[in-house]
Amino acid sequence: MAGTSWYHTIDLPSGVTTPGTVDCRGIVGRTMIPERLDGMRVLDIGTWDGFWAFELERRGAEVLTVDVDDVDLLDWPPRTRLGDADAARRERMAVVRLGEGFSIAHAAIGSSVRSAKVSIYDLDPHLLGRFDLVFVGSILVHLRDPVRALAAAVSLADGPVILNESIELVSSLLSPRTPRARFAGDGDLVLWWHSNLAGVRQIARSAGLDVERESGIFFIPWGEGYEQPTLGKLAHALPTVQGRELALSWGLGIAHASLRCEPVR
Repeated sequence: MAGTSWYHTIDLPSGVTTPGTVDCRGIVGRTMIPERLDGMRVLDIGTWDGFWAFELERRGAEVLTVDVDDVDLLDWPPRTRLGDADAARRERMAVVRLGEGFSIAHAAIGSSVRSAKVSIYDLDPHLLGRFDLVFVGSILVHLRDPVRALAAAVSLADGPVILNESIELVSSLLSPRTPRARFAGDGDLVLWWHSNLAGVRQIARSAGLDVERESGIFFIPWGEGYEQPTLGKLAHALPTVQGRELALSWGLGIAHASLRCEPVR
């Protein structure tokens, strides 16, 4: 595991815990994943290091993950792709190392999770089949066209679709019923549309889903691998919306909400 950059905190059978940027272990119950998934075929979209895929498998599911294995297939803005060569190279290499985490954890766990390398935009039931449950974890915020991407995911669903998505905290609190999104489309974090909870709800509806239940707002805690910003950096960032978001969640993690949805029949 030396030299691997981990996004997910994962407990491995050897007693080793990966030093992830985020630690989802304590918030699994907020996602409304059924306690048992025996006999169910489940799709995990945007698996990254595989935390959610392995959790779904632990609950009895036959799991297929989808993600991309080529950084050029990521939904990055042109300025990110064509920026300073050294900075772009460092970012690309960080993503490549993160992609290695899944295979390392998969082997250590002895997992039977299968993986397909395909963009969310290209999901096709004729190629991958259909699924009893589809899990979409924290990916919509990174997509230029979240509605089209989610609609592609819905086309594979014979049962519930669970969205576990990053939300913008300030506008979720100030505008709980009005869909709002902050458009970024640039920068190191590669965020396109950072929506409030009402916005994620509307994306789900626009993609052909009925929202049945919601978790309310919770925070995914930072993991061992996260470098907390200094107070000086926070103060410098405060004039920006993203800076205020960071200040509000400092020490708490990333604001999220989980929505359990059903495809419109």
